[in-house]
Amino acid sequence: MKELTQRQKNVLLFIEEFIEKNGFPPSVREIARRFRITPRGALLHLIALEKKGYIERKNGRPRALKITRSIRNKVPLIGEIRAGEKREAVEYLEDFMEVPKSFLSNGYDHFLLRVKGDSMIEEHICEGDLVLVRRQEWAQNGDIVVAMVDGEVTLKKFFQRGNTVELRPANREMSSMYFKAESVKILGKVVGVFRKL
Repeated sequence: MKELTQRQKNVLLFIEEFIEKNGFPPSVREIARRFRITPRGALLHLIALEKKGYIERKNGRPRALKITRSIRNKVPLIGEIRAGEKREAVEYLEDFMEVPKSFLSNGYDHFLLRVKGDSMIEEHICEGDLVLVRRQEWAQNGDIVVAMVDGEVTLKKFFQRGNTVELRPANREMSSMYFKAESVKILGKVVGVFRKL
């Protein structure tokens, strides 16, 4: 990732704080007003942030941008993950949460998911916990992963033998699921768990 200028950092922080407060991103004009620059100047900052990998924009749509990489230790909470049966993948930004920097791996994007179900209880991952996921498309045997199969996602331990992938629960009362390797897409590896007591 390329380094940001101080002004680009300020614009990115403003966008993040605006989303946290309002639930949607600011318009180009709102960014321009905040920094006392022209809308064209604001747009140039957005283009630079996108080129450097910090935001994604959908051209032609107002407020159609999302943060893909934060400069703070804030990580997006993007919904729920079933620790049980597979569930259709629906990603939506619920919130940003502060995470200790030591939990984050340099050069990787991270996200949080709220756990539903009890298939991972023997790994001390319970319903209601938040799992911190490092976004990656590969896994080693024994890793706890967020995996997608046929458009549905699940939280399981990953094992691959030849062309067969086993998604194994950490609950003796539940059975593993087996798939052809090409039908399993790894979305990320669990690197932390947060629980509210």
